[in-house]
Parts: sequence; structure tokens; C-alpha cells
Amino acid sequence: MISLNDNEKQFLLTLYDRLDGSLSGQISMYDVGAAMGCEKPESLKIAESLMGMDAVAVRTLSGGVGLTETGIATARDLGAGGGDAAPRLGDGPVVDDAGRTAAEALATGIKADAGGMNLEFDALAELVADLRTIDAQMTSPRPKTAVLRAAFTSLQKTLAAANQKDGAARIAAFIKG
Repeated sequence: MISLNDNEKQFLLTLYDRLDGSLSGQISMYDVGAAMGCEKPESLKIAESLMGMDAVAVRTLSGGVGLTETGIATARDLGAGGGDAAPRLGDGPVVDDAGRTAAEALATGIKADAGGMNLEFDALAELVADLRTIDAQMTSPRPKTAVLRAAFTSLQKTLAAANQKDGAARIAAFIKG
């Protein structure tokens, strides 16, 4: 996986979400940046950095960009949901291998971002408890869908309340079944 700073991660995940993980789609880099609260020069700088890492590709001379295979893989490694081939939690009683891998990646991404979320103590304690519940299920040879859905739903609410919209959206896409 390529090494990204926080702005690059957010840009890549926003681009991924806007394109629903499509390799063929395109959107203005400035629209992606605006969704993050960035001005045009900063959006261009972030997009150029991601282009240099082969995560983003230029589609038009007016600023249209799209995802590359590397960008899609990196976004999914960061826990991105959505996309036609993106695994979902599913509705069966036990999580399948693809759902298990996606759940682990999503939880790992949230753990990596937790320190920068500036959560109040109670919200942080709830986040940690939910992540421990997910970790406990991942140790089971047959992780239970209902338990994971409840833990991820709680995580989604905690992240949404803390204004962590990207994380909440990735969880929503994963648990929608």
C-alpha cells in the first residue's frame, strides 16, 4: 500500500465514494476538494500528489480525474465501501471470507484514524468497545453477522456524531447488505 498523508487519504476516499469505486468514472478534482473544504489550489496539489503515486489519473484537461487500480486498492485498504465489487457484510448468519476481510480492513482504518478524531471521553470509550467487539468476532472461526452489524452500526453513529462523515459513510455502505 502507498503511504498517504491525511489530506491525500481523505481526497482518495472522497473520490472513491463519489465514483462508487468505478475505474471508468470521472469527476472534477476541484469538486472532490470542495467536498473536503479545500480551495482549488490545494485540491490541485493533493490530486497531483496522488497522480504521482499512480492512485489518481487525469481524465480531462479541465481537471477531470478518475481512479486507477492502485487508487481503488488503496482506498479499499483504507476501508472504503461502495463500488460494484466491494464486499458487503451480507445477511447470512455467518460472515463470508470477503465480508470478513472487508470488516477487518474497515476496523483497521478506523483504528488508524481514531487518534485524530478528537472524540470526547465517552465517545472514545464507546468506539474502543465497539472495535473490541469486532476484534473478538474476528477471532471466531464463524464470525456472527448480527453481532458485527450491531457493532458497526454503533461505530457509524459514534463517527457521525463526531462529524467523521467519511468513516460513517464507509460503514453505511458496508453494512447495507
